[in-house]
Amino acid sequence: MILNICLFTILSFQIVFNFWFLWVLLAISWIPTTLAKSAPSPFPNPTFQAFSKFILATFSSDISLTTTLLILLSLVNNPELLNLHARQTHPVYEKEKTTRASGWMKTLARGLQVRLNGNLDGIFQSTQYIDDKNRTTEFALKLDKMTCFLHLTPYKSSGRLRSKISQISQRSILPVRLICPPNMTCTTGTCNPYHISLATRIRDIPRVTLIEGSLAFHDVYALTGECTICRTRYHPDHEAYSVPDSNRSREVFLNTARYLKIGSSLWVDRVFSNAVLSGMYNFHASASAYAQFWNDSFNTATSSIQLSRRQVWQAFVQESIRTVATTGGIDFEADLNIAIDEVS
Repeated sequence: MILNICLFTILSFQIVFNFWFLWVLLAISWIPTTLAKSAPSPFPNPTFQAFSKFILATFSSDISLTTTLLILLSLVNNPELLNLHARQTHPVYEKEKTTRASGWMKTLARGLQVRLNGNLDGIFQSTQYIDDKNRTTEFALKLDKMTCFLHLTPYKSSGRLRSKISQISQRSILPVRLICPPNMTCTTGTCNPYHISLATRIRDIPRVTLIEGSLAFHDVYALTGECTICRTRYHPDHEAYSVPDSNRSREVFLNTARYLKIGSSLWVDRVFSNAVLSGMYNFHASASAYAQFWNDSFNTATSSIQLSRRQVWQAFVQESIRTVATTGGIDFEADLNIAIDEVS
């Protein structure tokens, strides 16, 4: 009897323990994984004068802007390599040796050489003679100097470890995007080639959200132009004109449009709209399914945008029209501002 009671007590305790253990695991699984991620490191921000002096002192005065930016962005976009190189230049144990031209940095130097097609005239000073065998090593030493100057190292100046370099944010140098009409002159037969003027006062220009590929950009200006002769309106994705001797207005869907409007304040590039078209055709997906897929995959803290079924359907119709029209060598026209169901 006593044995049965003991066994029952042990079994009950094990069941309760397993129950609470499962609840603990479930609670841990709901903790956002983003909490474990470290914040992106800031983009290097020396003064232009200091940066210019460093470039001229380290590289040739004939180095081009393209090469300079290529080297800078190659360093910034390889934080793991920077950590590995920095650790090798800061020995801790007795058997570790310091090398400023580590294999990590030599590999980056070699990759830059290939990207530059072996043309390193802008890298070395004209007074320097470096044979082909040592060029990669000397290039790596210059890259090491650049990492130290830009503070692209996890170590302090005293040599103490600060923290690993995480992904380096490039948000501060993202270009300002403007959504503009693709034509630079009026395309009507009577006005060509008159210039196109901005049709909206600067303070009234709408600020919209733009999706490029899988990235979302907010507060983007969407500009509209107008021919001052015939009053044709030039939008980024269509042209609008009045039919002579009538009260009707028509619009021409531009096959060469770089951006498409799929919502009252939402624009997308053709990469996005092509992905919608391809995804819905190849996977037989509905607009709702594709919207859910995009929101689950690309709606991050940096983009912060939720797509709706109607916006995806709008992208599908807009891209389909231009695909068919381009293939047929025609321009699709319709009455201005008609419903999307009538357009389709």
